[in-house]
Amino acid sequence: MSARLKSGIKFIVFLSVGVLLMYFAFRNISLKHMLADLKQANYGWVLFAMLFTLLANISRAYRWGMLIEPLGVKPKLSNLFYSLSVGYFANLAAPRLGEVTRCSALYEVEKTTLDTLIGTVIAERVIDVITLLVLIVGVIFLSIEKFSTFFWDTIFKGKVHSLLAGSPIKIFLLIFIPLVFAAFIFIFRKKIIRFHFIKKVVDFIKGIGEGLHSVIKMKNRGWFILHTIFIWGLYCLSGYFCFFSVTATSHLGGVAALFILVLGGIGMSAPVQGGIGAYHIIVQSGLVFLGVASDKALVYATIVHSSQMLFMAALGSISIIMLNIEKRKQLKHA
Repeated sequence: MSARLKSGIKFIVFLSVGVLLMYFAFRNISLKHMLADLKQANYGWVLFAMLFTLLANISRAYRWGMLIEPLGVKPKLSNLFYSLSVGYFANLAAPRLGEVTRCSALYEVEKTTLDTLIGTVIAERVIDVITLLVLIVGVIFLSIEKFSTFFWDTIFKGKVHSLLAGSPIKIFLLIFIPLVFAAFIFIFRKKIIRFHFIKKVVDFIKGIGEGLHSVIKMKNRGWFILHTIFIWGLYCLSGYFCFFSVTATSHLGGVAALFILVLGGIGMSAPVQGGIGAYHIIVQSGLVFLGVASDKALVYATIVHSSQMLFMAALGSISIIMLNIEKRKQLKHA
């Protein structure tokens, strides 16, 4: 099977899942009333919120540069920003494609290796997951009786129950098979490492390890942490100001914005293009939990998600042009 065919199949599968999720989100909603609500929304607040998203992306680009610098390379902030934007644009085509795409984009304009760049992106993703978990805990403690119920009943309870409900044989196999596989790899590791494909995988993993190690070697870890707080704070402000675009959500405050930010982060991490469908369902559920009517909650989710996707598409398109200009400049001076 060719690489293009595989990519095509993945695209269709992920898109189909996203469309199915969108169907579940909109199935009980009057499209006529929703279109009327969308027309009445105040998009001035949405445009204002985009400024915070832009600042967050610039800060994220700078933070990525901090991860790369210990590897002996100091990319220009503009190239980091353009590459990051191209990566976000690529995520609209296929989930997780953006990570590789932004590394490839930066690799073409900066002197560094692709494997180590991917390692820095993995390190960044690990940090963002940790940040999201910290925010979940923070939201729960801000109103433990209220939000702990939502996270347990809506997100975790079903998964925990499904694991515990398995038969003893199923649980045994889930533990036994990975252990046997690990033992097989360990025993025959010297023979396995001789294969050309395995050597490439090992080299790739080493590159990733170097990228992850850059976090430990980082000089300004304090600034890195501050940038992380700044980025997520801007995301929260963006969502907060978007509340004012819809009358039904305009009364919600900062804690609600943080709560919806966390849910949106979980929705966007779903394996579908741009979190389509997953974002709508989980944000809608969160707003309904806060007392917003189901149809109005979906209006808010649709406005925020659509504006973000359009913003990333526009920014990504401009960034592709700017990176091509940068490459031409480098060729002229070569």
